[in-house]
Amino acid sequence: MTRTLDVQRVTAVDAGIGWDAVRVSTDMGRHLRRTMICRGKRTGPILVESARGLMYFFVPAGSLDGESLPGVVVLGEGSCVVAPPYEAAEGQAPYGLAWAHSPLSVGPGPGRYADAAGLVAAVELAHQWGVAPGEADAAQGSSASAGRVS
Repeated sequence: MTRTLDVQRVTAVDAGIGWDAVRVSTDMGRHLRRTMICRGKRTGPILVESARGLMYFFVPAGSLDGESLPGVVVLGEGSCVVAPPYEAAEGQAPYGLAWAHSPLSVGPGPGRYADAAGLVAAVELAHQWGVAPGEADAAQGSSASAGRVS
């Protein structure tokens, strides 16, 4: 496995080293993305797994340790995410995996990932507004594209 999201083919990528993946339902993910953009917060790369109705945000490793957010699954050390090629856009990606926001569009360095505090605030706002968390909780551990590595 690799550690970078900038891959040229479908690749299993280790979480927990540099970044953690935050898995939510697509409906909630779209709400989070809009909210973060409207509030001027970094969204970082955003991965869409259309076949299962899931979205993944990427935050600095450990930045959500201790957080308990309904409808949110944090994939950290010992987990992996299957990432499509960095140029894969929605509607044209292999295996239903596509970048809603490509890793290449956010540039290198520590500021390339989502603003963790901004993401938490957007999740809290989504719950205040009654946005349903969706199926991200139920999908925990049953994913072919993301989960714990034994």
